[in-house]
Amino acid sequence: MMTYRWASKDDLEALLSIRMAALKAIFSFKKDIDFASLEKSNRAYYERHLDDGRHVALLACDEEKIVGSGAICFEEELPSPDNPSGRCAYFMNVYVLPEERGKGLGTEIMKRLLARAKEEGADKLYLESTPIGRPIYYKLGFVDFPYLLHLPPRN
Repeated sequence: MMTYRWASKDDLEALLSIRMAALKAIFSFKKDIDFASLEKSNRAYYERHLDDGRHVALLACDEEKIVGSGAICFEEELPSPDNPSGRCAYFMNVYVLPEERGKGLGTEIMKRLLARAKEEGADKLYLESTPIGRPIYYKLGFVDFPYLLHLPPRN
C-alpha cells in the first residue's frame, strides 16, 4: 500500500539519495560533474531549508521503502498581474524509481504538491521538466512558458 508523507530533517539521507539519483539520471550525458561536491551542497541546502518553510518535500512510500518524491521551493517576488501575491512555488525533484514508474505515482505526487502550493498561497506555479515528465505536467494543466530565458553558468 502506497502512503505519502511530508519529509522532515529525519529524512535527510533519503532525500539526498533520491536527489542524487535524479541528478545522475538527468545529467548522465555530462562526464565532468563533481557529484560528491553536489551532494555536499544539497545536504547543506536541506539542512537550511527543510525547517524554514522555503523547501517542502513529499515522500511516496511503499511499506517502509521510499519509491518517489517531489518538492517545492517557495520564494517571493514583486507582485504582478500574473502573480498577485508575489508567492512562487517552484516544483522540483519529482522523481519515481524506474521500477515503480507507470503506476501513477508521479501524478499523485504532483497533485499533492499542487494542493500544498495553493494552501501556502502561491499564485505562480512553475517547473522545469525532462521529456519523460512532460505528459504528466500537461495533463495537470501546465503549459509551455515561452518568455523564460536562462543564462548558463560559465566555466
